[in-house]
Amino acid sequence: GVHPAFARPWLGLELRYTARAFSSAAGYQRWDVVGVGAAASRDLGTPAVRAFASLLYFPMVSVSHQERPRFALGSDVGIALAPSKLPLAVTLSYRIERFSFPKRPRGPSSSRRLHSHWGCGGGLAG
Repeated sequence: GVHPAFARPWLGLELRYTARAFSSAAGYQRWDVVGVGAAASRDLGTPAVRAFASLLYFPMVSVSHQERPRFALGSDVGIALAPSKLPLAVTLSYRIERFSFPKRPRGPSSSRRLHSHWGCGGGLAG
């Protein structure tokens, strides 16, 4: 994330773009999501182990074959391990996103979609 000068060292601004595509026998759908929000990160007793969390507002969401949501939020929490003697970083995180779509004719007053998943990643520390 981008850390503005007025923020604490553990708090920063986060800008995020995510693209997802789903394909099945029922069809194809692509999601493009742009988010802005706050991200916090703290050492857990050592700089090699950090906990992090973020809260994001998604002002721009595009979903193929569907109207744009009226409102969308996301959040994630996790832990990152980056041993000082190895050029590697490993993360474990949980993300949840909520989308509220406009009402459809002859349907419910509004439609909500909740997306959540666990993630595990790794890469070179820099």
